[in-house]
Amino acid sequence: MPSVMSNLLTCLLKEEHATSLSQAKAVLELWLWGPGDMPLTGDRQTSLQRWLDLERANMLQTLVPRPHSAPRSHLAFLVHTSAKVMADAAALFDMHANETSGV
Repeated sequence: MPSVMSNLLTCLLKEEHATSLSQAKAVLELWLWGPGDMPLTGDRQTSLQRWLDLERANMLQTLVPRPHSAPRSHLAFLVHTSAKVMADAAALFDMHANETSGV
């Protein structure tokens, strides 16, 4: 999986489009903190929104007793990302994985 990820990030950043850095960041954040083995069946954006809402609620529950226990970057991801950004990043990852596997 890491080689697919590094290839995708390399391709995105080599394009040098205005959105390349944002797309690379979204893909990397999805890979680091997004749903790992969650099947994204049906409407991907709706599934990701449900996951994101649950993760945000769980993070808030964790922070109530210990406000400094979560990594700042993970918390920022949960607060600022959206299901659309995650769905777009997942689509980029899937598209690149299919291209590199010859499918």
